[in-house]
Amino acid sequence: MTAVLDSLTRRTVSSPSPLLLDLQKLYKVNWPPAESDELILFGEEEVSRLAKRLNLPTRTIVESFRKYKAGGKPSPDLTRLLVAAETYPGSTAECERCFSVMNETVWDRRNKLSIQAVSNLMFIRLNGVSVADFNPIPYVQSWLAAGNRPSTASITGRKAAEKSDIHQTLIHNSCV
Repeated sequence: MTAVLDSLTRRTVSSPSPLLLDLQKLYKVNWPPAESDELILFGEEEVSRLAKRLNLPTRTIVESFRKYKAGGKPSPDLTRLLVAAETYPGSTAECERCFSVMNETVWDRRNKLSIQAVSNLMFIRLNGVSVADFNPIPYVQSWLAAGNRPSTASITGRKAAEKSDIHQTLIHNSCV
């Protein structure tokens, strides 16, 4: 997040953008001291504007921000706002990278993806670990532990349920 703020600050030294000023209020390093009366209403207008800009529940986020300032943990809604704030591109190079990833994700033969699917694929591609660093074993084990069939299962229905314990034991032993 500091890289985004630093980049935006360098580009707007003479007159900071309203977005930059709003983003700064989210982080404790920019807050007045805890003993100060200024902290009571500090940043609420800015957090409200950011929530509206991102189509998030404004009232819930402002209330959560108050609790967060008082030393509580951020609610899921406030966490969504904080994560969204950290994903603002700090430079045009980052925007170009996002457009390149989108062009690689959606193309002529792959144009029937829903907006949510494209968004998820792009998020993973831009923020996820590389394929070489990804360890699928815990995810496969949790999938099988939830009662799902392995992709190699040829038996379905009740017979599959009876044999799933055997499959899970075999796969668990082979993964360990």
